Amino acid sequence: IVWVSRALGLLCGSIGKNLKSAQKFLLVFLIPGLLLGGFYQNERDTRYWYLPFKYLSWIRYGYTALMANEFRFTTSIDCNPEFPCLIRNGTAALDSYGITQVSNKR
Repeated sequence: IVWVSRALGLLCGSIGKNLKSAQKFLLVFLIPGLLLGGFYQNERDTRYWYLPFKYLSWIRYGYTALMANEFRFTTSIDCNPEFPCLIRNGTAALDSYGITQVSNKR
């Protein structure tokens, strides 16, 4: 994520004539990347005509990798006994975030 963000910042800085135009150009890439990255909205809740654009979001790839790294091999999640626990294992956690294409190989 960092390398792509740096490259995008360098691209916008070299194309823009001044700081304000470079910032406006950066927003064209940044806002769709954030919205389609999966952090703010699940893939299941996204409208179908936006789904092809999710592959252009560099944030989506990093977010999916971090979530898979955290929850892929988690067998149980400890819950507070006073509150009901809706997510019991890592597979359920990934499914609740809409992340389905994760390899289970170690």
